[in-house]
Amino acid sequence: MTTTHETLTFGGVERRYILSVPNDYDPGRAYPLVMEFHGNPGTAQGMLDAFPFDRASQGEAIVVYPNAAGQDWDLYSATDQNPDMPYVKAVIEAVGAKYSVDASRVLGFGWSGGAFFVNQLACRFPGLFKAIAPQAGGAPEEPMLANAEKLPNGYLKCSGKVAAIVGHGDADDVVAPASGEFSAMYWAYVNGCGEGRSETSPAPCQKYDGCPAALPVHLCKIPGLKHPPWAQAQAASWAFFRALP
Repeated sequence: MTTTHETLTFGGVERRYILSVPNDYDPGRAYPLVMEFHGNPGTAQGMLDAFPFDRASQGEAIVVYPNAAGQDWDLYSATDQNPDMPYVKAVIEAVGAKYSVDASRVLGFGWSGGAFFVNQLACRFPGLFKAIAPQAGGAPEEPMLANAEKLPNGYLKCSGKVAAIVGHGDADDVVAPASGEFSAMYWAYVNGCGEGRSETSPAPCQKYDGCPAALPVHLCKIPGLKHPPWAQAQAASWAFFRALP
């Protein structure tokens, strides 16, 4: 991968992100675009150094590592006042203007605070992502909006649906495992899946039964794993992304 440090002026402020493009990039081919979100606190460089997504995608996708405005993603501020959510959309548009991106296959991967953030993005911006892979996080929720619209079962009413593969260690001592399980339950409910789950690959992942073909939901509860990223998270996420119709 050819990795560059990019800048984008957004809201009058120069923002930075890291861009990784396949070495054999072909402008005649439309590439999936993977957005990988760091934790809170964190940086794009830290995510690239410790957990580069292209070790799973192997040059089959363009990968972007955005930086939050601070070191924490703004999860809950109103969209029109949020320094991070509209910025992510602007980065996607900027990369799509320079490279051949398949706009129907923009994919979101996030760890910890980045997992909360990718869930919130999918909730507020329907159609932004074809699929998401929140790892060791939670949401969607809107704790700052007392009048947030609710679904019949009491869940927050998001604007859209999204395929999701959720990973969480069952010994996570930073973000409760129930938080990740809620994310999977949430998207399964919204996507119209059943309540039952069946084993799927890789172990120990399970898939929700009865999901629409384009909106599967997988939950990977990792025995003994605390808060660090699951070693197979990216490989499992990339396989999930690639299998989508």
